[in-house]
Amino acid sequence: MQIGCGQTVKTIKGNRYIYFWWYGSTNGRSFQKHTCVGREDNPEAREKARRMILDYYVRARESLNATIRALRGRS
Repeated sequence: MQIGCGQTVKTIKGNRYIYFWWYGSTNGRSFQKHTCVGREDNPEAREKARRMILDYYVRARESLNATIRALRGRS
């Protein structure tokens, strides 16, 4: 399992776009996905990317905490 996310900038037809990327898993297989957030020069797109990163890590932490609780309950 891989945990992580971030943002990157891609240039498409001369325009720069912010992409949010993250790791996920399906049926035990990890994958990396990307989604376009908006143009790099748009402050709202930069803020949206920041929120998406924060939300990802909050969900990841909650999931990890649930796994730890479940494992502790088995001992």
